Amino acid sequence: MNEEIDQPLAPPGQGYATAQAYWGPPAGWPVEPVRRDEVPGTVQAAVILTYVAAGLSIAVTLLFGLMAALVGSMILGDFAAGDRVELIAMAAGGFLFSLFVHLLGCWLARQTWRRKGWARIALTAYAALSIVIGIFSIPLGVLNAGAGIAVIVLLFLQPSNDWFREG
Repeated sequence: MNEEIDQPLAPPGQGYATAQAYWGPPAGWPVEPVRRDEVPGTVQAAVILTYVAAGLSIAVTLLFGLMAALVGSMILGDFAAGDRVELIAMAAGGFLFSLFVHLLGCWLARQTWRRKGWARIALTAYAALSIVIGIFSIPLGVLNAGAGIAVIVLLFLQPSNDWFREG
């Protein structure tokens, strides 16, 4: 039989090593205690994804608003006065509603970071809504839908659940 295989897992003369000797940092190394108030990586990732997706959507909303204003200024003269008011009101209403919804998502993400359980539920609803809307709009909507799925999953993984339960 091979002598190396039969050797214990500890230096000669110290007997067999215990499992504790192999788990954790070497003796003498500083060990940082786990902080219960630290935001887990799953929640951090969900919040950052929400900020990125909402930021992209706000940028696209601003771009479409600018394009609508530019095109509208060129063709608005072709419509009757009453129709012009309606068109401007619809464009402005859609623009403001889109900005409000995405800013609301950012605010919900911030409240989730602050460990508010109600905000986690509301952010989940916001993400679910972005999935439903994102399915019908391409290409940015598909990215938002993917981000929405990831946010929902991240908010309900075990580290997130434990952190919200302790708070």
